[in-house]
Amino acid sequence: LTVSRAAKWLTVSRASKWLTVSRASKWLTVSRASKWLTVSRASKWLTVSRASKWLTVSRASKWLTVSRASKWLTVSRASKWLTVSRASKWLTVSRASSGSLRSCAKWLTVSRVSKWLTVSRVSKWLTVSRVSKWLTVSRVSKWLTVSRVSKWLTVSRVAKWLTVSRVAKWLTVSRWLTVSRVSKWLTVSRVSKWLTVSRVSKTVSKWLTVSRVSKWLTVSRVSKWLTVSRVSKWLTVSRVSKWLTVSRVSKWLTVSRVSKWLTVSRVSKWLTVSRVSKWLTVSRVSKWLTVSRVKWYVSRVSKWLTVSRVSKWLTVSRVSSVVSKWLTVSRAQVAHCESCIKVAHCESCIKVAHCESCIKVAHCESCIKVAHCESCQSGRASKWLTVSRASKWLTVSRASKWLTESCTKWLTVSRASKWLTVSRASKWLTVSRASKWLTVSRASKWLTVSRASKWLTVSRASKWLTVSRVSKWLTVSRVSKWLTVSRASKWLTVSRVSKWLTVSRL
Repeated sequence: LTVSRAAKWLTVSRASKWLTVSRASKWLTVSRASKWLTVSRASKWLTVSRASKWLTVSRASKWLTVSRASKWLTVSRASKWLTVSRASKWLTVSRASSGSLRSCAKWLTVSRVSKWLTVSRVSKWLTVSRVSKWLTVSRVSKWLTVSRVSKWLTVSRVAKWLTVSRVAKWLTVSRWLTVSRVSKWLTVSRVSKWLTVSRVSKTVSKWLTVSRVSKWLTVSRVSKWLTVSRVSKWLTVSRVSKWLTVSRVSKWLTVSRVSKWLTVSRVSKWLTVSRVSKWLTVSRVSKWLTVSRVKWYVSRVSKWLTVSRVSKWLTVSRVSSVVSKWLTVSRAQVAHCESCIKVAHCESCIKVAHCESCIKVAHCESCIKVAHCESCQSGRASKWLTVSRASKWLTVSRASKWLTESCTKWLTVSRASKWLTVSRASKWLTVSRASKWLTVSRASKWLTVSRASKWLTVSRASKWLTVSRVSKWLTVSRVSKWLTVSRASKWLTVSRVSKWLTVSRL
């Protein structure tokens, strides 16, 4: 069959099994000479051809060329220096100019040669793809596109509205989209403008949950203990089970280790540090500092400091009207309870007097000094505890076991044996646990949290945050205004040297 129209340049012919359609003038030519289709537009620079099993797309003038010469993909832009090639099983992304490879000044290039992960920033838009196990996330323009090619899940945002399609099994599409996978517990829903992705089972173990509830992103892994969430403008990172929790709930930073007893939190303008199980608690609830241990108690209730140790023999208090500006150390006499006015008694000659009905420290009826037993009112010098206040500034020291240095202006409390150290050497608080790898310190205005042994280090040396994992090759640091992420061993390096992000493979 042959059909021809000579005026408007259209020719259609079927000489054999293969169809040929051509339009000579307005640059469009479509032909199928064999099993493979060829489409070309000669003038406005677009040519698409499939010469064999492999696809070739080229645009001669405005520099875009896409070709698949064999099983591996090649994308090149001759003028503006973008070249994407996959030479073997693994993907390589580069930006070249004048025939030589250079580091990307404006645009990000990231490649991971083995296990299928590719992250690239070709222009202003981010592209993340995992080639093998079917997950692809790309931001081609202002809109996000996420696709899982093989096992039927595709999520894309083409315009302002989200589109999710699953080719087989359990598809649901609406303007505010909901996609659910009933069997293996995957649920993706967009109830309103915000996206929510969750994977739930009866035990909620080994399942990933990703949700964007409002403008803030939340990513959580429930069972294996990692949770990253941005609830509002503040970032929250927590590891629930193995005891490390770092969160910034509001303007104030909170760092806590729940089980092995170290908790550091800044709930408001006031710092709170607590060790729940082994009894050390340091908190600044208002303008006044409070330090307490379950069997001890140290508090600063008002402008005047009150320090008391309930069970092991020591009570220290300073009250303005009675004790004047200087510290008073006394031991319990038989007196009444501080709160319930019941008769208190000394438990033994070496312990502080308590109320008969409660465990609060007893005080004298006539004054508010801490009461001590008559037989031991001179104090107890054993167990190496010394508390003194030489001038306006407090010094607490224990001379023999777990030596503590004293400071003039600033309070210093330290226990050097079981790894916990709390000190205020100047205006800044320092809390450190040296042995079991967790260190929290505020040496100046900047907070530093580090875990030296099991490879996690989080520090804020200046205004910039630095997070590094030394051993298993991951390093994330913000040295200045620009972010740097590097993986030294398995060859992934991400750095943002200036306003533009650069990713390279060492």
